[in-house]
Formats: sequence, structure tokens, C-alpha cells
Amino acid sequence: MTELAIFDLDYTLTKRGTWGRFISQSLKGRPIALARLWLTAGWLQWRYKSGRSPRIAVKSAMMRLSIAGLSRARLEVFADQFVDADLREGLNPSVMDALKDHQSKGHKILIASAAVDLLVDRYTQALGAHGFVSTEFAWSKDGTLLGTFASSNCYGEEKLERVKTWMADQCPSPTKITTYSDSRSDAPILEFADRAIIVAPNKKTQRYAQQKGFEIWN
Repeated sequence: MTELAIFDLDYTLTKRGTWGRFISQSLKGRPIALARLWLTAGWLQWRYKSGRSPRIAVKSAMMRLSIAGLSRARLEVFADQFVDADLREGLNPSVMDALKDHQSKGHKILIASAAVDLLVDRYTQALGAHGFVSTEFAWSKDGTLLGTFASSNCYGEEKLERVKTWMADQCPSPTKITTYSDSRSDAPILEFADRAIIVAPNKKTQRYAQQKGFEIWN
């Protein structure tokens, strides 16, 4: 008999989002490039919110304006440094306590995130989780980062489908599924779970959680 705990990453396990910080730090010391990045991201975010562009267009543009074309070796070093810093001071204490409690009981742990695999893999290994699903980087044959992704954005319904695929291979018969997330965007995976816990929600997500009868951790 297996119990499975599924954790979102950004604003759930971590106190802040990962993608924007990772990209911004890659442009440290380049203020003009950083300003161009955030102007473009802001415009594309508006297009996404208004239904004119897919969500992944924001990520793709940010990647093209910052880290696309860099070597895998260089980005792996940068990712190690980024995640190591977050592990020291960027994790959510209450959620980490919950993760450790699940581990002490022998439950399986899955991190399910729209963040990129280069980062999520490192959090997974450091936190002792059994696996992860995420948005996947695409690499050229010579090991440089392309300006596109190798997978769909691991978000919303796509995240749930990726979780189901992982479960079919790694955890085919869980007796109970507990999901932790801060966001209504995880509605598919929250409603799939036996127990849903909303972490530090905004007002919109809190109203949604109350309507669904989910647990809320402020």
C-alpha cells in the first residue's frame, strides 16, 4: 500500500518563483538586457492574460533573450548555484515540515512543477523526492540550449496528465494522494487528489479553495 504526496514547487515548496529569478540572475551585470527582458515579458504576460498568446510564449521569449545558446555545462553550474542558495534560505518552512512528515511515514514524494527540468531535478534530488514532472528544456546536438522547449508547458491539465503518466510507471496503486499547491492553476491536480492543501493563497485562490472545501494554510 502506497501513499503519494504531490508538491508544487514555486510559491509552495519555495517562497518565491524560480523561473524569473533564474533568468534575471543570468543577466546580472547587464542592466540593458535585463530591462529588455522584463519589458518583453510584461507585454507577453498581458497578451497571455488577455487570451492572445499561450502561457509558454512568455517563457520562450525570456529564454531567447537570456540563456538560449549557452552550453549545458555552463547552465548546470549556474543551476547548482541557484538551487543551493534557495535550499539555504528560500524554502517554505511549513511545507518542508509536511514533506519531511510524509517521508518519515514512508510515503512517495513527487514534485510537479511548470518550472524547467534543469532546476526541478536539482530540488528533487536535494529534497529526497522520488521523482518530478516539469517543463523540459531542448538542447542542440552540441549541447547548447535551444530557444524552444522539448515538452509542453507542465501547467494545468498538462501537469495532471504528466502526473498520471509518472504514477502509472512509478506508483500504480496509491491508496491516498495528497496535493500541495498555492495556485488555482493547479485545479486539475488538486481536484484529482484525495486531500488538497492550498498554501498561502491569494484572494482568488482562497475563494476557490473555500468553495471546494480544501484545506488552507496561510
